Amino acid sequence: MTSGDLSIPGFVNLQVNGFLGTDFSDSDLNENAFAEACRALLQRSAVAFLPTLITTSPETYARNLPLIARAVKSDEFAQKLLGIHFEGPFISHHPGAIGAHDRKFVRLLDIDFFLQLNDWARGCVRLITVAAKA
Repeated sequence: MTSGDLSIPGFVNLQVNGFLGTDFSDSDLNENAFAEACRALLQRSAVAFLPTLITTSPETYARNLPLIARAVKSDEFAQKLLGIHFEGPFISHHPGAIGAHDRKFVRLLDIDFFLQLNDWARGCVRLITVAAKA
């Protein structure tokens, strides 16, 4: 895309929760579905993006984060999957602020749990959406 002196080869999306029916926070996410969703998104719009997980159970984080991290570190998605974005779990639990997040998994900021998330994500965390006060 070109406009005057500005040249943009494509868009970087900082929050992609899923694509074409594949939800990256789904407890049944599998590597094939994740890769297909990523390929489709990269073919249709963004040149790079951050796969995003919303507030979910520790079990789903433990299952999905390594799966996503393997793709982030793969040759196929190098410099296209820029890391992982967490939208939560360190967000406000108040009605109206919580949106689609499951209230039972919302937490106060907890460095130990963040370090566990980052470990499951193989150090690929690049962005976190948080609430300063829950």
